[in-house]
Amino acid sequence: MEDEGENSSPPEAKIIVEEIDNGSEKQSHYDILVDLNTEYIGSQDWKVKIVNEEEKHPPKFKITEGQIDRKITSSERGLLFRTVKRRIDGRIYCIESASEGAAGTIYTQYAHSTIKGGSLITVNCVIRYPQCINYSEPYRNECANETETFDLDKIISYIVKNMNVKKLNRKTITIKAGK
Repeated sequence: MEDEGENSSPPEAKIIVEEIDNGSEKQSHYDILVDLNTEYIGSQDWKVKIVNEEEKHPPKFKITEGQIDRKITSSERGLLFRTVKRRIDGRIYCIESASEGAAGTIYTQYAHSTIKGGSLITVNCVIRYPQCINYSEPYRNECANETETFDLDKIISYIVKNMNVKKLNRKTITIKAGK
């Protein structure tokens, strides 16, 4: 298990959280608008899903003593799909990622899942990483520096930390995205 940022400062990004229509489902779903405050890295499709009842947790997760674990199936073992278990700011996350490339850019879809207050919280997003080598100087160096200092885990941790799992109202949070 990897361990990340115990006493790290919050990232700088603008986050707007808004509950979306769940239809007949009893599980909370939220859209999040995130401005990463980055020049080269982009993001889209931010969503949060909260499952309050343990019997409704997806079977791929195993919850033991309030900690999350992930069952990995053989069909998920591929070069473009990765699952890791990581401690971020004292909380254990199962992080799933899948990547694909297009026109000098890599798109990675992430799902960070953890337990908070007995609820399973999953934060999903797609991050667009540029191929910095395609830029000329000085942009190539700026792009590489941004990519090296970008810390998605800090943003996810901050969202989860500041989330009330009982009821999440629309609010705006500003945090720092870099290290």
